[in-house]
Amino acid sequence: MLLKWHGKYSYNETNVKNYVGNKGGNYMISVKLKNGKYRPIYVGKTKYLKTRLLEHLEDSKNTCLKNHVSKHMLYFRYCYVNNNKDRTNIEYTLYKKYSHKCNKSIPEGERIFITLPY
Repeated sequence: MLLKWHGKYSYNETNVKNYVGNKGGNYMISVKLKNGKYRPIYVGKTKYLKTRLLEHLEDSKNTCLKNHVSKHMLYFRYCYVNNNKDRTNIEYTLYKKYSHKCNKSIPEGERIFITLPY
């Protein structure tokens, strides 16, 4: 599946509000390493991207993600995906491909071919 990934934006309220539409899709939150590469720490899917990304910033119940938001400069990427089954499979594929330190549970889905964000 060919995905158009947006971002590598600094993960903050202003950037989420300015760049992200409130459409369905998938997202990845990452830490930028000293060597310039990105290390994903969280992958997700949602029916409303802007709302969900703002929720993680405002009052995340995920303590790992909350700690990273407060201590590190984070970045996010996202893609719009209308179909829920596709979002589920994309989330699962991203979870299996990248490190995902802050995901609390293994997402459901099938591994599929996708355009990767990094």
